[in-house]
Amino acid sequence: MSSKTMFNWWSSPETVTNINFYVGWAIVALALVAAIFQQRLSVLQRTKESPRIISADQRRAFLETLEDTPRGAVKVSVFSGNSETHAFALMIRDLLREAGYTTPDEPEGFLLFGAPAVGVAISCKNPSAPPPLVEPLRLAFRAMGISVKRQKEPDGADEDIVTIVVGLKE
Repeated sequence: MSSKTMFNWWSSPETVTNINFYVGWAIVALALVAAIFQQRLSVLQRTKESPRIISADQRRAFLETLEDTPRGAVKVSVFSGNSETHAFALMIRDLLREAGYTTPDEPEGFLLFGAPAVGVAISCKNPSAPPPLVEPLRLAFRAMGISVKRQKEPDGADEDIVTIVVGLKE
């Protein structure tokens, strides 16, 4: 096949006009997609940077889930050195008190060597056979939309100690 017939479309004004039309629309579509992705990125960054809060709906869901469940002492522990995490731990402490739990006045701070704690966890001495407070609290956090994992309390902890561990924002 000769190069003259291979590029025959290049000599046709109609074909070049059609290709130009479709390429122009493709560029507009790509620009629109890029603008949508930029907007989404902006929303995600604002969400990540904003502090965690407990809304009235979350509060109501938490309290309703805990109706007719056992109460007792619960410690709140917070990843030290982060003001957002400390403020959220205080909100959780206040919510626990409103629900009828006994909590210390100030969350206990902790430091980790290695990767920092992220999210919220419930710790107890034996997570596979937890005290009766653990499961209702886990379900109450779930009703708020907060996924809470169970973890083991450090060795030497009392059998009945339940701690809500507040880590960095995910």
